[in-house]
Amino acid sequence: MNTTGRKSNSIAWIMVACLGWIVLSCGCDNRPKTPTAPDDDSSAVKAASSRPLKVLAIACPNFDGEVIRQWAAQRDGELSVQQMTLSEFGELGGESGKLDLPTKPDLILFPAAVTAELHAAEVLREIPKSVTSDETFNRKGILRHFSKSFVRHANSIRSVSLGGTGPVFLYRKDILEKTGTRLPRTWEEFSLLIKKVEQQKKDITGLESVFLMPTSESWPARTFLARSAASVRARGKLTTVFDRKTMVPLIAETPFEQAIVDVKKLAQESLAKSEALSPEDVFQEFADGKAAFAFTIPRISEPLSESAIENSANWGVMPLPGAKRFYDMKEKQWQRRRSDEKLAVSSIDYDVFNIAVSSRCSKPQDAFEFILWLTEKRMSSRILPPISGPFRAAHFGQLERWLNLEDADRAFLDELSDYYVESHQERVVFLFPHILRRTEYLKSLNVAVTEFLAAENSDAKKALTEVSSAWEKISQQVGRENQIKALSGTSGL
Repeated sequence: MNTTGRKSNSIAWIMVACLGWIVLSCGCDNRPKTPTAPDDDSSAVKAASSRPLKVLAIACPNFDGEVIRQWAAQRDGELSVQQMTLSEFGELGGESGKLDLPTKPDLILFPAAVTAELHAAEVLREIPKSVTSDETFNRKGILRHFSKSFVRHANSIRSVSLGGTGPVFLYRKDILEKTGTRLPRTWEEFSLLIKKVEQQKKDITGLESVFLMPTSESWPARTFLARSAASVRARGKLTTVFDRKTMVPLIAETPFEQAIVDVKKLAQESLAKSEALSPEDVFQEFADGKAAFAFTIPRISEPLSESAIENSANWGVMPLPGAKRFYDMKEKQWQRRRSDEKLAVSSIDYDVFNIAVSSRCSKPQDAFEFILWLTEKRMSSRILPPISGPFRAAHFGQLERWLNLEDADRAFLDELSDYYVESHQERVVFLFPHILRRTEYLKSLNVAVTEFLAAENSDAKKALTEVSSAWEKISQQVGRENQIKALSGTSGL
């Protein structure tokens, strides 16, 4: 027997065995590698790998079982979700505005309305470019204001938007044909259109109201702000409800007085209902053919009736009316727009949820991997509809899933999708600024608008002056300089 040959064969088998051992010990995890956070502590990640990722979900009760099950099935990971109401969150800071979270979550899911508080408390970890540039995340596919206005603060991105749906003006195409009218370009034209339809209402089968709007919760204030949008837009830019240098409220100025008076005229049929109308109530009445126009979110909790499904071919989405004049806050006077100017401005009044990695997170790499998984196009469209709203243009192909309108006419859904996409393409939009204790400012505004709408004899100047005084008190409690800093850091203005 050849000794040299035996030695060669032995060496070869030893090499094969070693190679097999190396392959087995390395494992075969084919998952895409997640970008590492800039300040990732590898030892901390390894030490914490045995425990589940902890999510603090603020005012988002639907973020629970299905997400947990899918994360376990898709990534073999564990997820622990702690729920917190918005009122509970508000109690954390008190009047001082200082925020002290009771837990140490890895991720925080929150409504965009409390963004400023979270930024001020420095509890959100900056999103590294390696995440936003990841192909799975595909930031270019996210709608403009969801990728910028709702997540940026002081030129820093510390959260990712999970989208939302906002209110729109809806109209009946068949009623425009019957009355020989066209869509209005301005609020004045809209007022005239309502009067004309009112005169012919008795001749239109099933029509009970000409215009309906929600009157419950925060909706009177939201409608008021939507009406105000065009009147406070200067050429090429938008004047907000505060002076950006001093934080002095501008809400008692002339254009807002006009807006609240106009909303009161629009709200009469809605206020005549026996109970306050929710957005779903308004859309249900519109879908059933009882209203010609509506300002609401086109979403229902119950499937459409057969008559509503048939009527949906006549539903249309109307752009927010504009104004031929705007109020110059510096000159304290109305000015006429140029002939080449847009009359309207989009009001991006979305109910938005964001998700971020906590600065206290001991597993940042895993947390960023979870965000990439959750916001990936296919996965997000699969599990997020009950939780948030579309945030990618690609999602609008299934808009009916977010709105529970599977049986609605496809042409209407396409028109609605186009409207939302186009509103995100606009550079000049109206957003109530993301400032500290934002919900309290809006609450005091809503109380005043609601009382003004309900009173027989109401003084617009007095009502809005009271709002201005209430806002000043909140700003003083927060600290004017703190609030000016928060206001200047707000994007989208």
